[in-house]
Amino acid sequence: MTSTDNEPVQVNQYPYLFVGSVAAALNEDSLREHNITHIINWSSSAKCNLFSGIEYLCITGVRSKSQVKVSHLDKAVEFIETARKGGGKAMSHCWYGRNRSVSLLVAYLMKYADMSAREANDLIKQTRPHAEPYWDQLQQYAEFLSSN
Repeated sequence: MTSTDNEPVQVNQYPYLFVGSVAAALNEDSLREHNITHIINWSSSAKCNLFSGIEYLCITGVRSKSQVKVSHLDKAVEFIETARKGGGKAMSHCWYGRNRSVSLLVAYLMKYADMSAREANDLIKQTRPHAEPYWDQLQQYAEFLSSN
């Protein structure tokens, strides 16, 4: 983590979409300052439902890319879309804020912004340069989207 990893990072052009590390998810002042209303927690070692007034989706038992499933991604994508439709702001976080959390935001942008995984990752990298999504899982998600 870097010294700035204790703050949620907004995805360019998407004022309701944030990514961060576990440190950002534990920074209540910053969460309130950014008006974050929904948090997707991919970090099985971080607490969930920590702050009142914030809705949490906790995806437990996912520690490696082989454990990230299409069903996890789609459930979390819909959680973000529910937040957006309700006027909220969502933050996806994992331990470092670079793999699982970024994979989710890429999946969201694939589904709701009609972007390719590369386009979505390039957008996220503008504000989160060390983003490294799980490409294999995103390929599976793309196949899932095209079949539905």
